[in-house]
Amino acid sequence: MKHGTRPLRTHTDPSRDGSEVVSAVADRLRTDFFRRIGLDRLLTAGSSL
Repeated sequence: MKHGTRPLRTHTDPSRDGSEVVSAVADRLRTDFFRRIGLDRLLTAGSSL
């Protein structure tokens, strides 16, 4: 292709895909669930409190 006529290309960084937000929400929901069913003793020290 001639200079200046190439289509625009966008690069995405897969490490910034938002999965850390989804994981944080899933951890919170899992913690709430364990507490509701009385199994909060199974939560580790590093879990969401």
